[in-house]
Amino acid sequence: MYNNIGCGSTVNEKGVHGLSCKFSAGRFPRHSSVNDLIRRALTTSDIPAVLEPLGISRDDGKRPDGMSLIPWSHGKPLVWDFTCVDTVAASHIDSTSKIAGGAADSAEKMKLKKYSTLRDQYIFYPVAIETYGSFGPKATELFNLIGRKLIHKTDDNRARSFLIQQKLWSNDPSIRVVCLDDLKLRIQRFAPQFRGSSQQDAQEFLCYLLEGLHEDVNMAVDEPNPNPKPVLMEIDKSFSFNVDAMDSWSRFLIMNKSKFVDNFVGQLKSTLRCTFCGYCSETFDPFWELSLPIPQRSGQLSLSHCLDSFTSVEILDGEEKPTCSMCREKRKCLKSLFINKFPKILVIHLKRFSQTVEFSEKLNTFVDFPLIGLDISPYAAEDIVPCPYNL
Repeated sequence: MYNNIGCGSTVNEKGVHGLSCKFSAGRFPRHSSVNDLIRRALTTSDIPAVLEPLGISRDDGKRPDGMSLIPWSHGKPLVWDFTCVDTVAASHIDSTSKIAGGAADSAEKMKLKKYSTLRDQYIFYPVAIETYGSFGPKATELFNLIGRKLIHKTDDNRARSFLIQQKLWSNDPSIRVVCLDDLKLRIQRFAPQFRGSSQQDAQEFLCYLLEGLHEDVNMAVDEPNPNPKPVLMEIDKSFSFNVDAMDSWSRFLIMNKSKFVDNFVGQLKSTLRCTFCGYCSETFDPFWELSLPIPQRSGQLSLSHCLDSFTSVEILDGEEKPTCSMCREKRKCLKSLFINKFPKILVIHLKRFSQTVEFSEKLNTFVDFPLIGLDISPYAAEDIVPCPYNL
């Protein structure tokens, strides 16, 4: 227990006081960022709007946060007022622990009462968003309406998703948290395999989530080149190494452009060296995650052992012999993997199941990994700047 420097209130070990403290550093930035987002979205929809409008106030003299300068509906301008509600405040925890968005719903109802005198002349929307990310029903309704107007204006069916995405990817950490219960309920509507409370594959869930979100907000061209070069191909050796990698990455971005690609996708470099003539071919492959093998069936090892196994030289011989591009015959080759481009957010998947002749066996090997400062530079391709990771 200690006293908050800003307000002097007692703060416990949970540290949630700052979510609602009126002296919190994030209080005003999050308020202004959401209001500015609404104003800009309206302006993009050809509905000019202003913040803190003059000449309009409730009985106690306080003004709403914003107003449209032209009619919104039924000949009346739109007026809104935003609030960010603390999900885990003592006064809200009873409702929010039962219903996602319970605090936001209550806050919106309270604002409707306070601004009841404006209803005759304006279309008033209270906008409440909880510190844990849940929207109030009126906030959801307003964002949906603005999203439809954006779609009509831009002729882009993804406009509403981009509007919500802008809020979630705000620089203000206090409004970037998402209620996981609400997230799960929404996902299982599209993926019935994740319904219920039975044990599920976390890696499968994450892949479905990331790829689904990426597809929804993918800003790549809708009509790509009918004859695009494949992303995975043997690189022309007349190019330099960096040009090779950049060319492959550029071709990948032709069909994949989103914040999820910017943050989660890296690039692997694969080399294949012929043991007969020495010719080495290179390919570059985008990846969303690193699926690492666990090299031993029991005991304890570190994550670096798994990375060592993933990047170790693999001998391709016998039925696995590839065709050498120089010899034009099947030859014994040595295959190596390196990380060529580090993603901003690295997802690591440990292969917990080992396939045997008759069945698959789950490996209970303990894998130790650092919480901060994970250094994977030893597994990078040459001339690549290392990128340490924190959990």
